Amino acid sequence: STDTASRDAFIRLAGWTGRPGEAAPVIAAMADASPESHSLAFAAASAWLEVGNATQALPYTRNALRLQPDHIGTLRNSALALSGTGNYAEAIVPMERLLARNALSNDEKVMLAETYVSVGRPEEALPLLTPLLGHATLPRSPGLTLARALVIAGKMQEAAQVRRRLAAEGPGDARLMRTLGAEAYFAGDNVQASTVFDRLTAQAPDDHLALKGAAISASALQDHQKAVRLFERYLRLVPDDTDARYRLAEELNLQGKGELAARHYKTASRALKAMPARTGYTTSPTVSGKGALPHATGSSARPVSVGDQP
Repeated sequence: STDTASRDAFIRLAGWTGRPGEAAPVIAAMADASPESHSLAFAAASAWLEVGNATQALPYTRNALRLQPDHIGTLRNSALALSGTGNYAEAIVPMERLLARNALSNDEKVMLAETYVSVGRPEEALPLLTPLLGHATLPRSPGLTLARALVIAGKMQEAAQVRRRLAAEGPGDARLMRTLGAEAYFAGDNVQASTVFDRLTAQAPDDHLALKGAAISASALQDHQKAVRLFERYLRLVPDDTDARYRLAEELNLQGKGELAARHYKTASRALKAMPARTGYTTSPTVSGKGALPHATGSSARPVSVGDQP
């Protein structure tokens, strides 16, 4: 019909002109007016996903899937919309159907593996990730996911080997090294964590996150003199980190330096009282914050902040 031709021409024009943000609501309105049209539901979902709005895309992916449950593009959109809205367990269903039809790219297989890990199903992630070990260079993000999956599956030695390889292949990547140190720490491998953080502080003496990671790892290994030196270096760079100052005070107490420890306790307490709107010194789960170790994502990890013990 003329309306259908005009509609299809508009959708094509939106794609050609690179203006999906303007096209998405118009296509969505068309889909709303024709709820039994798979092509419109699919086009609306695709348009919203193209502009990064998984929430708006989700109802259209659900409708498109209702109308054509085996459509490859619709299954892919469904997985993206569900993952993008935090519905990870539900997102596994369309991804598994795509996998069964050999329709997942390598990147999408990694996405499925990451989703398995996020919902605590590491054993299902491992077959998708272990082939990466055959690469000449282990891809970093999937490699980290593999290490996390191995930790959650209780395969600690294998996880340590993966982290060791990633560190050997990316020694100049400070962000990667900080993350590997944190991953090792949260996996309970304090020796590896200390090794990674020490290497990074040798390369970058003013890397405050590496210094704090090295200090916490030294404390976990009961190397209290080293922990004190590192915490003192860190606090010269980040003097307002009350978590680190409490930790330093504890280390000093263990060395019998109660008077000096008391001064640090008092300094930390005053700083906390000056922040009435906050319950503690925490950071977002990224490597850019100042108060915690770089966050090791996954069910076995959390940032270290006030009140936590190594």
